[in-house]
Amino acid sequence: MRIFHHSEFDPLRCSLEGMNLIEASAGTGKTHTIGSLFLRLLLERQLDIGQILVVTFTQAATEELKERIRARLKEALEVFSGKRFADEFLEALGRRIISRNLAMVLVESALRRFDEASIYTIHGFCARILADHAFEMGEGFDVRLITQEDHLHERLAYDFWRNKLYTAPPEFVSFAVSRKFIPPLLTRLLKDLVTWPDLKVLPEDPFPGLPDLVPLRKKFLEMKRGWQTWEQEVRHLLLSPHLSGNRYGSLKKDEQGLSRREGLISIIFAQMNQWIARPWPLLPLFPHFEKFTSGYVSKSIRKGKSCPHHEFFELAQAVYDLSTKMQEQMDAYLLGLKVEFANVAREELEKEKSEHNLRGYQDLVLRTMKALRGKRGNRVIASLRKRYKAALIDEFHDTDSAQYFIFTSLFGQDSRPLLLVGDPKQAIYAFRGADIFAYLRATSEVDKRYTLSTNWRSEPSLISAVNTLFRLRQRPFLFEEIDYVEAVPSSKQNIDHLEINGDRVAPLRFWYLEKDPEAPKDGSISKTRARALFARAVACEVSRLIRLGRAGGAVIGENPVKEKDIAVLVRTNEEALIVQDQLRAFNIHTVLYTGENVFDTPQAWEMEQVAAAIATPEDPYLVRGVLATEIFGLNAIELLELEQDNYKWEETILRFREYRRMWEKSGFMAMFYRLLDRERTFEKLLRFPGGERKISNFLQLSELIQKVSLEQSLGINGTVAWLARQRDPDAPRSQEHQLRLESDEEAVKILTIHKSKGLEFPIVFCPYAWGGSDTKREEVRFHLPDRGSQFVYDMGSLEIERHRSLAAKEDLAENIRLLYVALTRAKTACYVAWGDINQTDTSAFAYLLCGPEHFSDEDVVEETRRLYGVAKERGIKAKLAELQTLSNGAIELSEPPLQGQGVPPFEKDTEIFFARQFRARIPSDWGITSFSSLISGHEVETDLPDHDPVSWQE
Repeated sequence: MRIFHHSEFDPLRCSLEGMNLIEASAGTGKTHTIGSLFLRLLLERQLDIGQILVVTFTQAATEELKERIRARLKEALEVFSGKRFADEFLEALGRRIISRNLAMVLVESALRRFDEASIYTIHGFCARILADHAFEMGEGFDVRLITQEDHLHERLAYDFWRNKLYTAPPEFVSFAVSRKFIPPLLTRLLKDLVTWPDLKVLPEDPFPGLPDLVPLRKKFLEMKRGWQTWEQEVRHLLLSPHLSGNRYGSLKKDEQGLSRREGLISIIFAQMNQWIARPWPLLPLFPHFEKFTSGYVSKSIRKGKSCPHHEFFELAQAVYDLSTKMQEQMDAYLLGLKVEFANVAREELEKEKSEHNLRGYQDLVLRTMKALRGKRGNRVIASLRKRYKAALIDEFHDTDSAQYFIFTSLFGQDSRPLLLVGDPKQAIYAFRGADIFAYLRATSEVDKRYTLSTNWRSEPSLISAVNTLFRLRQRPFLFEEIDYVEAVPSSKQNIDHLEINGDRVAPLRFWYLEKDPEAPKDGSISKTRARALFARAVACEVSRLIRLGRAGGAVIGENPVKEKDIAVLVRTNEEALIVQDQLRAFNIHTVLYTGENVFDTPQAWEMEQVAAAIATPEDPYLVRGVLATEIFGLNAIELLELEQDNYKWEETILRFREYRRMWEKSGFMAMFYRLLDRERTFEKLLRFPGGERKISNFLQLSELIQKVSLEQSLGINGTVAWLARQRDPDAPRSQEHQLRLESDEEAVKILTIHKSKGLEFPIVFCPYAWGGSDTKREEVRFHLPDRGSQFVYDMGSLEIERHRSLAAKEDLAENIRLLYVALTRAKTACYVAWGDINQTDTSAFAYLLCGPEHFSDEDVVEETRRLYGVAKERGIKAKLAELQTLSNGAIELSEPPLQGQGVPPFEKDTEIFFARQFRARIPSDWGITSFSSLISGHEVETDLPDHDPVSWQE
């Protein structure tokens, strides 16, 4: 391990030799820094614009980098030509350059040829490598990139499930389904394996086969033969007063003349009759089966009473014991099947893609890595080093081991510049495959490590407040490699602060809720109740700020507070909807920036119904049903009139047939846009609240349907079936299916913390920062510290409890990073909610306030829980109050406002205009066509499945 120290980053003095790490804290101008480094490489190294590789991780970030680097080049040209003198860096750079004329020539050339700049996403960069070196890397020339692989994952999952369960005993099949061993579970598992391709799956030990079911079947048949004879005898014995009322229910009659015992007996006998009517013993046993066993009966005898005996009780005991043993063996066998699928599915998926020349985004990175490691890798590396003389890697904290290998293979072996720019405190995308441990490895391998600490975003007192919070622990981010270097405000940036009625408010405000105001007694608040209470508090405070802003009482600098100045950051889409409902109740205009899936919206259901009706226009029930949807907008009276008018009804059916013909001829999207125009759907929807959101959803759905129907060559029936599958809550979710944004003009923004990264807002609310770590998951993902931080997926090994502790530490560390990202989005004010809420003892705040100073990887979460419990007994509110003193007033503690009034409607001065729509018909007199075109409207279905449908629900 190399020994190094942090150095404050100076864009003029930063080394351009070797591999250097630049840690850019939130708000420190990371993109501006990359532009400055790009300029130095261009002028000091005199590299061609195409020789400087710039890589980031999203298309949006790529476009932003292109714009910012181009703007930086233009600024340099103005400074070097004497037209501008306001940039210290550019002026100093100009003084270091031997010839300003040469510098101007180089910059002008770079601007003219900026389209040749090598600025890519990581996937775009790998795609270019694979395309340019297809022969050396063994790549085909007709490879097709697919944006989603869900259909491939589903097919592999269903094939494996069918293969393993079709010939399995029915007892095991029913047991497997009861344990949720169904294709959607396998599909989600495969998605995890693809997201983290270097996962090592545990356990590795061999698994037992299926148990011998013959003994159980014999006992079952024996019970089955005697049940009709024994049923009344057993019922009489279980109604005996000798049995405990606590275990079988009281015999005391109610007003209807029935006892709880009789009610329970009716239920368990109905369950037994249903179970015993089957040809084989259904596993697992129904919940009350144990009440028929001799062991349970004997333990239920009242003191001093005799125990009833019956051979059925003994048989039931034998069945119960056998089934318990067999269920344990079946659980082990199921675990083995999951591990087998995990090990086989990745190979099968790779084989499937190779056979059809398909590549997903992750495949581009993996195939590049494998090729560079292969026999001809050195030749490819040499070629790429001739092409690229330097590299700037943006958002490096979102890297993974495969990407890191590619960067270091190309640039980390000699003195050529490899500049890694990122912030480990903002590494929050583990769910997308980002691996913080790849970043931690880089910290020990770089030549120099710099820190950007000057914050240009937030006002000084807010910066001080955040510093106060993260100074509380020596290792605030748990990992020793992630330091917290205190941010310092820029002396050259004047950030306005929030004032209310002329008074400057504390920029970081903690709301602390000690108890539920509506609860009858003291006690911790449930998480569900806390979400509702804090959503209301947000609505009350936002309403107050907006009303004061309109009256001139709440200002940021000289500008009144408006809806567009406010953002609410949440952890989940569910929380976002809770907040939105409360804000709407206060008449506050909102817009959601969430990762909610468009197929989970009501518009997806409507789209499915409309597609089905157009696919079968001869079905009057389907057509009548969709006419009542928001797309068509007919009410009950209009539907009744339509049904009673044969001419209008026939006209409607003909219209649906026309839509179907257009779908067949021109595709779904062309048909749907024609439908929207003809039915005047937009005009109808915009009359109601949320109309923009609905329109956005319909348009997004139509694009997705069109894309998938082309990619998968789906016909009309296949498209309708695909739509139905996507609406299944257990279906795999693609990032492409996330809701798009409607208009956000003059609206309060509601978004997840993940979505907020890279953004900034004047006022931020964090109502749900108290969420804790999940320590009870059945399967865990974590890194083994004693094996070089190997990524492991434990499905149930003997060491899973220890592994849960390691996974919990990683969860806690990510929660702390999420908190940091949330707090640093604010420019002038940030509200944070806290309180006596269930399961907050493993949250980021719990660690920062009460966590241990010294800990091992395995005990930090439990130690935090213990210390938080101790502090809770002494009073957490008092501990929070200490922060006010430590921050010199930058932090303020108060109770959340739970009473408020709505915002009155705001009259806009501007008139909204709409473009006129072209409704005329352009005649087509004649044309040249083909036989295929002539028969294109002929209704012949060619996409029927070649096998019977199989459902795991049967």
